[in-house]
Amino acid sequence: MANDFYRLNLTGIGRWFRLQHDEERGHALKLIDDFTDRNGIVKMKSTPERRFISGMRKKLFQKVLNMSNM
Repeated sequence: MANDFYRLNLTGIGRWFRLQHDEERGHALKLIDDFTDRNGIVKMKSTPERRFISGMRKKLFQKVLNMSNM
C-alpha cells in the first residue's frame, strides 16, 4: 500500500504506511521467535495480491487513522 501512495505522490502517507509495516513486522517476528523458542513450527502462507481502487484509498487511510487513535 505504501507504494501506491508513493506512486500518487503522497509521500507522507506512503512513509507512514511503511513505518506501520515495520512495526507490524517486528510484532510478527516476536511471535515467530516465541514459537521457535518453544520448539514450535511456523508455517506461513502467501497472501493474494490486492489492488486498490482510487476511491478506496481515502476510506482505507481514514479507517487506519481512526484505529491508530484508539
